[in-house]
Amino acid sequence: VAMLNKGRIIYWGDLEVMRSKWEESTVEIEFVTEAMATDASIQLAAMDGVELIELDGTQMTVATVAPTGALLATLDGHVDGIVALRHTKMPLLRLFSKIVEGEVTE
Repeated sequence: VAMLNKGRIIYWGDLEVMRSKWEESTVEIEFVTEAMATDASIQLAAMDGVELIELDGTQMTVATVAPTGALLATLDGHVDGIVALRHTKMPLLRLFSKIVEGEVTE
């Protein structure tokens, strides 16, 4: 993979190496109620290494470098309200955007 930004090469290498270096985990958490999801999103957004990507009704999506156990520990009091928890790969567009915007460096 080669990435150019304004005519300058900003990354040259294997896509899986790129992912392993800079990819954050994306975690989707679905709650029983919207109120629980809102409260939980406030708690998680206050954590270092956690970024709230989306809050939509009873579901929230965060990008994080924190382990899942740390997320759940932070949600103490809301764990019983979790309906589903899914880990997904960071979308390539988001990863590319982070690199182009200079959020990551070699």
